Formats: sequence, C-alpha cells, structure tokens
Amino acid sequence: MKIRPKVLFVGPTPPPLHGPSIYVHMILNAPTVNNAVELIHLDISDRRDLGNIGRLDVRNVRLALEHLVRAAWICMTRRPDVVYVQPSQNSLAYLRDAGFIFLGWLVGARVVVHLHGESFAHFREGANPAVRLLIDVTHARVTEAWVLGHDLRGQFQNLVPAGRIRVLPNGIPRAMQERVEAALMERSDGLFHVLHLGQLARSKGTDRVVRAVAELRARGVDARLTLAGGWGSADDERALSSLIAELGGDWLHQAGVVDGDAKAELLAGADVFVLASRFPPGEGQPLAVLEAMAASVAVVATPRGAIPETLAWGKAGRLVDVDASESLADALEVLARDPEGCRALGRAGRERFLAEYTEGACTERVALGLRAVAARGSS
Repeated sequence: MKIRPKVLFVGPTPPPLHGPSIYVHMILNAPTVNNAVELIHLDISDRRDLGNIGRLDVRNVRLALEHLVRAAWICMTRRPDVVYVQPSQNSLAYLRDAGFIFLGWLVGARVVVHLHGESFAHFREGANPAVRLLIDVTHARVTEAWVLGHDLRGQFQNLVPAGRIRVLPNGIPRAMQERVEAALMERSDGLFHVLHLGQLARSKGTDRVVRAVAELRARGVDARLTLAGGWGSADDERALSSLIAELGGDWLHQAGVVDGDAKAELLAGADVFVLASRFPPGEGQPLAVLEAMAASVAVVATPRGAIPETLAWGKAGRLVDVDASESLADALEVLARDPEGCRALGRAGRERFLAEYTEGACTERVALGLRAVAARGSS
C-alpha cells in the first residue's frame, strides 16, 4: 500500500447546512485524515435549499451529469486508490451515485459507501426492478460499506458481506463543541425550556413536538418551546404554520435557521432537546443529538437509526414510542417535574459524547477506515 493512498472523496459541503454536508466539511479539514490519505474532493453540492434534494428538475440533472464528468476526469488523471461515496436513498440521486461506483471500479479503485441514514433497505425494497438490479450490481463492486451504528448494519444485508460492513459513528466539529462548552450555564429561571433543532418537517416530528409541549402546558407545566431550523418543504410550512397558529402562543418561539454562536446559545438555554422523527425517511445519527449531548442537554427522541445506540439504549437520553404521541408529553413531564433527574440525564449524555462522538474520535475512525479499505486493494 502507498504511504498516503489517494481517495476520491465524493460529497457535499455547506451551504445548505445538513448532516452530510457538515460531516464532509469536517473530514476535509481534519489533519488526522489528511495525514493518513491524500483527499481529492468532488463537491456535489446543490446550493439551493434542502427542498431540492432528490427532486427531478433540469438543474439537478445538469449537476448530476457535470459531477459524473468531473469524477471520470479525476479517475482517469489522478487514478485514486479509493472512491468514497455517500449513497443516496432515492432513485434519481442513486443513478448518479452508481456512476461514481462504476467509475471507481473501472480504474481499479477500492470503493467504500458510507450510509448517512436508515432508509436504504426500505428504498431498495420499494424501487422499481431496474433500480433494484442497479443497486445489487453496484454493491457487488463495493469493497466496504460503512454505517453510523450497529443497528444499521442490516441496511446492507445480502448486498455486502458482513465482514465488509464497518461501523463508523458521527462526530461534531470541534469548533461547535467549543462554542457549546463556552456557552454552558445553569438553567435556573424556573421555566422548562424545550428545544427542537433541525429541519422543521412532519418527517422530523415537529408537529408531535408542538402538540406535546401544548399538552405539557395543559398539565400545568410552565414550558417554553423553541423551534430552530428551516422548513423541510412548502407543504411542511403550510401544515406546521397552521398548527402553530392553532396551538401556539407566547410560549412558542421560532428562531429560524441558526448556526455557530446562535445555535450554542440556544442549546445552553435548553433543558431538553426533542427529536420525534418518523419513518420513513427516518434518521442516521443526527448531529443535533450529538450537539445537545455535548451541551449537557437531556435528549428525548424516537428510536430511529443509530439514536438508541447513541443514547446508550436509554442510559444517556430518553427514548419514546414512535407512534404514541402522548408518550412524548409523558416523557417531558417526568423530566420537567424532576429537574435534578433531567440535569443528570444531560450529564450522562455529555459523558457519552466525550467518550465516543468528538471530532477527534470521528476523524480517527475515518482515517483508519480509509487506509484499511486501501489495504484491501493491495492484499
């Protein structure tokens, strides 16, 4: 194996801000990874908002073709040892990703696919026969498949041999961790602050969170809710705006899209972070959960993707039933009426974050993983 294997690293960078783009930016700037391999980045970003992801329009098709041409040029001129791809979980985008995999295979590169979600098996099962065949054929050429948690290994069942599925959890950028730690403070105003941070969408359970906090207030808890993030789609905006107008009041604050210090301050002021995602589309290992853990904020979430493992199966956060909406209000009420227990849950989450999900831990795993994939090619 070469001293520094060349890796064609295919992935988006911000903007817009979302988990995979933040992750790619962190890896590209990580000294640990750059010292281990030579990264050649192919940026596949669409700078429009998140509502354009997976949509069939002229611009998306043009971008896909441009990215494939650039990938072909890099493969022919740079001859990478490894091609890294984050496989999409919809048919349109997967057609492009299959092209990246085939290009790597044609030039003799090892191929690693890194799944950032829990819907791949569901996507494959529901795809038309031609797309399903394409998925099967391309994965026969995959050297390793990476997932964010052990519970997600089944996403590649019967596609990639079990010995070639590697678990590589997420991490959050060191800069965000430092901002969160600088903003840490005691929460002692007597109110119960709930934070829902991320895309505002029914798939993320935003409607469940609004209803749960409204129910909590009806039970006599002086709760406040902050919704931070952009709308998932125009349909989400219409439906959720109507719900907020119906149930909301001065206890509900919409902060818009936040990042950096503004995000850290919201986390510092929260007692509980809530994510009530549905399936599909489900979750991978949400960065917002890790950010809340870094801030010692108690996490209440549905058991989607790698979230149960991240929260140590309930020891470092509270898991709530996916379908029973009242259970979310019940879980929040327990924490609201036991402030010390709530703080202890937040401290347990922070201890787990420091042990497993820092930037250093994440990038070290990626560096070792990429070198291991390259080594498979030289054996």
